[in-house]
Amino acid sequence: MPRDAAAAAALATAGSPLGTIVVNGQGMSAYVFDHDTAGSGTSACTGPCLSLWPAITAATGTPAVSGVTGKIATNALPDGKFQLTLNGLPLYTYTPDTKPGDTTGEGFGGIRWVVGADGHKITSAPSPTPSSSGSSGSGY
Repeated sequence: MPRDAAAAAALATAGSPLGTIVVNGQGMSAYVFDHDTAGSGTSACTGPCLSLWPAITAATGTPAVSGVTGKIATNALPDGKFQLTLNGLPLYTYTPDTKPGDTTGEGFGGIRWVVGADGHKITSAPSPTPSSSGSSGSGY
């Protein structure tokens, strides 16, 4: 997608080493938090937590979205903005991610995850393409 189309959307998708992920309008990776409850209408990340994990917000309850296939909604915030949710889970960026494509918050504390276009958290890098060597690879 052209850069200007992504910038116009509150959420879009982008390729990354983790596969196709959701990003905010500035191209920064979107994360979910295991302590949040889907569909609760609130975020478990408050106070100092929001300094490190800012909410992905929009000025409207019906934000523009590009490429995201999961269910988009919003939670109203006290400041009049709306925190975007994907499949009912609030979305965040991570302050130490300094440029589009960074995913340094992936797996943080075993409770923070980059999210895919379908709204499912990504908990590991994509599997490599199987080789034709005939190995059964039972590494579970």
